[in-house]
Amino acid sequence: MPAQARTNPTFAARYDVASWQLLGAGGYAYVGAIYCRDVAEVLAVKIYSRLIPPERQDRVRDEVRNARRINHPTILRIHTPFFTDELHWIEMEMVRGQTLEKVLADAHGQPLTFRTALDIATALLEGLQAAHAAEVVHRDIKPENLILPEGGDPPVKILDFGISRAGEAVSLTPSTFPGSPLYAAPECHSPTSVVGSPADIYSAALVLYKLFTGQYPFPLPNDYSVLHLANIHSRRVGIEPRAPRYLVDGPFPPTLDEILVHALALAPGDRPTAGDLLDVLRRVPDSPDRWQVDARPYLQPTAPVAADAPVGTAEQPHSPTRATPRAPFLLLTGVLALVVAGWAGSRVLRRPPAPAAIAEPVVTLPTPPPAAPREQFHATWLGEGSITLTSALEQPATISLAVPDTPYRCCDPAIRLEPGSSILVWSSRWQPPLPADPPVRAIQITGSSGAGQINTTIQVE
Repeated sequence: MPAQARTNPTFAARYDVASWQLLGAGGYAYVGAIYCRDVAEVLAVKIYSRLIPPERQDRVRDEVRNARRINHPTILRIHTPFFTDELHWIEMEMVRGQTLEKVLADAHGQPLTFRTALDIATALLEGLQAAHAAEVVHRDIKPENLILPEGGDPPVKILDFGISRAGEAVSLTPSTFPGSPLYAAPECHSPTSVVGSPADIYSAALVLYKLFTGQYPFPLPNDYSVLHLANIHSRRVGIEPRAPRYLVDGPFPPTLDEILVHALALAPGDRPTAGDLLDVLRRVPDSPDRWQVDARPYLQPTAPVAADAPVGTAEQPHSPTRATPRAPFLLLTGVLALVVAGWAGSRVLRRPPAPAAIAEPVVTLPTPPPAAPREQFHATWLGEGSITLTSALEQPATISLAVPDTPYRCCDPAIRLEPGSSILVWSSRWQPPLPADPPVRAIQITGSSGAGQINTTIQVE
């Protein structure tokens, strides 16, 4: 507990200071559990590490006001803010459990069980749907701000509306970067952009990737920076998110796979809403053997085709409400067929003989030159010794990289590339590290894929 809290008369009179238990600490606040004498229960208290300037205290008041506008069990309840001359703090609902960040770290890159992930994802989106309906944008959805309560009811609690804002959208300045860069939407990385509820959807989709696959949808080096993340999320390096089905061993629900990719769309208006995601999550069957026949609520449905119907025909639904008299219809059809057959036969008898066929000259066309082979990979120089590599293969490949006629070799001797996916190879992943200048002009790629061995040298653009 900060020393100023122990000596603050208002704080010491309201709480049993000896009962303080630190739960977490960040760059601007300490959070702990403490017994409140006035309400006779244990509360969570956020104590700010330094006094908040008067002109910024409205932001803290907004935190409380915004959270109170949302009435949903997955949203952490915030009670009262306190401002004294020596100390500022906020009282909150006390929830015991583990953060999702800790649970994912303990999983060591493996996904949670599908049922557990589905329950957490559904509860998270239900909370965001309620927040967005109240015109509140969280702007910092990440595993660290999601706690899994003991007992699992609800499956998740959304914490820290400290940077939330009332209203559908908020303009940013360079000094007000919202949220965490690893889970921030592309518009959060631009000081001139407007951040609204689609930013929460983007961040939630990144969390859902971790829940269902244990992986991040974009390849990341160990030494990534905020600038690297900004370039990745803003697609300035030409890397698109990998679909979840490429990040798991085994099947993955097609509708969930598709909508999670849509939720990471670059343009905020192209992303689904929290309600759209909930529709998909609630319709995903529990059994993997039913995923391939899962309905597609996010896409336009198509008419079912009978298994034994010829190509191009669809099975029409049968209406049991009205029977169609078929005997008169068949009789009339037969009579018309006889009349048409007699007329056609008379036309054939009167038709003049066809002229003798004229043999057409045989024209020998020149053999076209063989098509140029399609490039298997595409590489782009990013500067600062970094390269992005994209696979154009139709099958997964395992490769290694080198710079021809130099000692530079990639430290990872077995890079796995899925079809159409990309990787970032930063300077530190080369041995020795690639210099920032001059740029690399070519790289040699060796390895194998389902189509055979790979041994090619490509130009770096």
